[in-house]
Order: sequence, then structure tokens, then C-alpha cells
Amino acid sequence: MMNRKLTLLILLIGLISFSFISKVPPKSPSNKHHLLLITGCARSGTTYITEVLKLGGLDIKHELIGKDGTSSWFMCIEADKVPWKNRPSATGFQFDHVFHQVRHPLKVISSVLGTEHHKAITYFSENIPEIYARDTLLVKSAKYWYYWNLYAEQKAEWRYQVEQIDSCLIEMGQRLGIVLDPAILLQVPRDSNHRKKTTNLTWAQLKQEIPANLFINIQEMTLRYGYSIID
Repeated sequence: MMNRKLTLLILLIGLISFSFISKVPPKSPSNKHHLLLITGCARSGTTYITEVLKLGGLDIKHELIGKDGTSSWFMCIEADKVPWKNRPSATGFQFDHVFHQVRHPLKVISSVLGTEHHKAITYFSENIPEIYARDTLLVKSAKYWYYWNLYAEQKAEWRYQVEQIDSCLIEMGQRLGIVLDPAILLQVPRDSNHRKKTTNLTWAQLKQEIPANLFINIQEMTLRYGYSIID
């Protein structure tokens, strides 16, 4: 009699458990795994490359997430928050490929110095320990170019100059397993997301305005990235 009651009790528990499990909705597939992240510094042509890849057939968005990924300087690092609420941070996302896009440092530093929003400056300043509150905006912009690119180097599998995209596009497609026709470059203006005219810094000016060790580090990185350090 006792065994029969025990058996019935086990069956009842099993039925209750099955009923509960059947009512739990299945987990939806992860929407945080994508093909591609292109990152680097702000003002390095991420809007431009987004438009190029869209024409190449990829669902890539600028600082937002498309089906195939994103082009975003925010996502160079893992951060709790980003400057604008509707932009995602890199936290929790996975990408099959991470590419590091670079632009000549004097162009980037000049553009950040002259046009970048204060929210963006606060964001990168909070995430680069080497930036101090007492630093001038020019020093902050120069440190940003150097240290943000160091962050990108740690994350990326491949680096290319945005100025040389004509010769890099085929390799980019090969790395992604798709065909990217260089003809699409003719359809996208090189000055996509161009802002108001800024004063272009020279190496001589930069040397006068930033710490000597930072200037040396920037020039060494510039050469390593394949750019000239001659005014």
C-alpha cells in the first residue's frame, strides 16, 4: 500500500513539473552575435565605411546594430554606458570579425579638437586613465588618438587605413567570405559625415602643445600604421 502511494506521489510530482516546464516560453536566439565590428577612433571615417558596406550587400549600421554588425568607435571598449542612450556599448556582444580602421592622426586630432561633442570627449576621457582633468582639449584629443587605437589593436584581427580603402576592399571581402566590388566606392562620397571646416594641425604645432613622451609615442604609432611624420 505504501509503495503504491509513493508511486502515485512521484507520478503527480512529474505531471506538475511537466506542466510548469511546458508553460515556460523557449529562449529566443541571441541577437548579440554578429558578423562584423569595425572600430577605431571617432572622426576616422566610420560613417563612410558603413555606407560602402551597405552598398556591398551587408546590413551594417553606424553606431547601431544591423543584422551583420556595426561600425562604431564606442564599441572599441567594454563600457557600462555610452554618450548617447540609444547607442549600444560593446558589453555582451560577440563578433566573428573585428577590423581596426585608422586615419592619419593629424586629421583625427584636428577634427576631434574642432568638432567633437562634449559628451564624446567626456566618454573617452572617463575611459582613458591617462587623461587628466587638467589636460587641455588638444592634449586630451591627442591622448585619445593614441590610447584608443591601442585599445582597438587589442580587439582587432586586422588594421587598414581608410585613406587606402581602394586597395583594401578586396581583402576585407575575403576576410568576411564575401565579394566586395571596388566599383561601389565610386558611389559613396569620401567626405561622408564631413563637419565644419577645422584647422589642420601640423606636426610642429602638435610637438609644441603636448608632452614630449606623448608626441614620441604618437609619431611611432603613426609610422607603424604606415603614415608619414613629415609636415
